Amino acid sequence: MPRPTIPLVLAESGRILSTGNFHTGALALACDTLALALVPVADLAAGRAMKLMLPEASGLAKFLTPIGGNRAGFAPVQKTIAALRAECRHRANPASLDFTPVANGVEDHSPQTPLALRKAGELCEALRLLLGIELMVAAQAIDLRQPSPILGAPLAAAHGAIRARVARLDDDRSLGPEIETLAAGSHAILDAARTALVASSDD
Repeated sequence: MPRPTIPLVLAESGRILSTGNFHTGALALACDTLALALVPVADLAAGRAMKLMLPEASGLAKFLTPIGGNRAGFAPVQKTIAALRAECRHRANPASLDFTPVANGVEDHSPQTPLALRKAGELCEALRLLLGIELMVAAQAIDLRQPSPILGAPLAAAHGAIRARVARLDDDRSLGPEIETLAAGSHAILDAARTALVASSDD
C-alpha cells in the first residue's frame, strides 16, 4: 500500500500531497533527458572556444595572447575546457537505467531519481563554467580583432557586461576566479543582451 512518506510538495500553492511522488520514474527520465540534451551544448561551446584560440580558424594570435612569445594566453584554459566537456558527458549517463527491484521484489522499479536529479544539477554547473570560459574567450577575441569590429547592440551589451566583470587578458594571470565570476553572472550578461535586443527592435 502507498505510504504517506513520499509526498509531493507544491511550493507555489503551499500544499503537500501525501504519496504524490509514489513513483518518480517520469521525473528521473526527464532529468536524464535534460542531461543528454545539454551535452551537445557543451560540445559546441568547447569547440567554439577552441577555434577562437586557433590562428588558422580565427585569424587572431595563438591562444589569444596580445604579447606572444613565451606567454601562455588562454592555453592553460584548454585543459579546463576539455575536463568540463568530459564531465558533462559523464554526468549525462542515464541513471534511470540502473534500476533494481527492492523491498524483496515488492517495489520492482527503483528509478534512481535522486541520483538523476543530482547528476543533472552537476552537469548544469559544469556547463555554466564552460559557458563562462566561452564568454571570456569570445570577449578577448573581440578585443584583439583589428580593425575593431562594429558590434550589434545585443553583442555590444554582452561584451560590456563581460568587461564590467573581468578585464581583458594582456599578460598571463590566473583565470580561475574570473571564470567563476562570469559563470555566476551569466544571467546578468544574457539579460543585458536581451534588453539591448528589445530596445533595438523598438527603434
